[in-house]
Amino acid sequence: MHHPLHECRYYLLAFLLLALSVLGRAQERYVPAEVKLRNGELVRGRVRAPGWALGTERLLFRPSAQPGEPQYLYPADIALMTLDERGFEQRFRGEVVQVLALGEDLPKGKDLFYETDTLLLQALVEGTLGLYYHESAGGRSRYFLEEDGFFQELVMHAYLLEGSGRSIRKRHGQWREQLRKALAACPDLLEELDGAPFDEGRAQKLIEAYNTCAPSHYLSYTRSFKRFYWAPGVLAGGAFTRVSVRDQLLRNPGYGRIVPRLGARVLIHPHHSQGRSGLLLEALYAPFRTVDELDGITVDVDYLQINAGLRQSGVADVFGSMLIGFSYSRQLTAREIRGTDPRVFPENQVGLFGGFSVGGEKLEVSLRYHLNNLGLLSPSAPFFFVQSVELLAGYQF
Repeated sequence: MHHPLHECRYYLLAFLLLALSVLGRAQERYVPAEVKLRNGELVRGRVRAPGWALGTERLLFRPSAQPGEPQYLYPADIALMTLDERGFEQRFRGEVVQVLALGEDLPKGKDLFYETDTLLLQALVEGTLGLYYHESAGGRSRYFLEEDGFFQELVMHAYLLEGSGRSIRKRHGQWREQLRKALAACPDLLEELDGAPFDEGRAQKLIEAYNTCAPSHYLSYTRSFKRFYWAPGVLAGGAFTRVSVRDQLLRNPGYGRIVPRLGARVLIHPHHSQGRSGLLLEALYAPFRTVDELDGITVDVDYLQINAGLRQSGVADVFGSMLIGFSYSRQLTAREIRGTDPRVFPENQVGLFGGFSVGGEKLEVSLRYHLNNLGLLSPSAPFFFVQSVELLAGYQF
């Protein structure tokens, strides 16, 4: 006689292998884009959202006029790229600029050396005075001021100053003088540069103010975004549910039942999470069934389960997210509870879940382990554990 848990394990393994093969290519997140090329041509389509950690030496682009395999766009070809980033306009430019030659390690000495490179720059402010941002695949941030088509990098990098047989880590503060010189036409703004370290948000606001402080100045664009955004979706799947005697949790896998899981969810993301990391809220119809002839346990109850937790992911092209959170369950019906203490399946219970998920922009599959009733961890609680292994597929609208 086959053990039900063994059969469930095979089904879970097969389903996960299928999910990995189907969703392996679904990680790339494309957003609507309008690109003005250096040759004057204007093309529209969808571009893989620039992820600094992936490198921006080339971008995958799917033109609307030529559906099929994506093409590559290089920074040298891009005069202006406008993305519809979740309802907000994001602008990028490919520019040949003088950048500080810093290398991978901390430079030794405060001398500045420059080299020419072609970079994809994100516009933070455009106008009489512009502010642009670039980040290398290794995580090094660079900021550039632009005026009349001339770009200069703000000098703020750390370096090692050697002397007396030792090295001291110091940081350039030349960016203050660069900003003072650039903002000199609006002296009221200069006080905000005193003492405070460089802050991207403060610098953006200063340059926005500069572009509106005089009649001859103009402001044509400023980056904006929601601090958080939410994405609704639905969930469907199944769970293997069982009750086990506490001292036999590992020795005796017990007999459980496979039951459905149906519900809805909302994912709440910080803007820079690439649509992956953030908070999750879920509401599920969560029945619990188990028949364990060995221990004489029979359970047939239905719960409304509310999950609240965190989802942590890497960049969008790296599949996989870790999930952890708490659940609150309200009993809807209790058709049969036999062989356990009444406190094992109360009307209200709090649980703990954790697991991982794989998926793309719209589809996701998650595998979770759930301790349904944390109250049973108390030394004075009945000698049982209530647990489930859940396999859920989610679709994000």
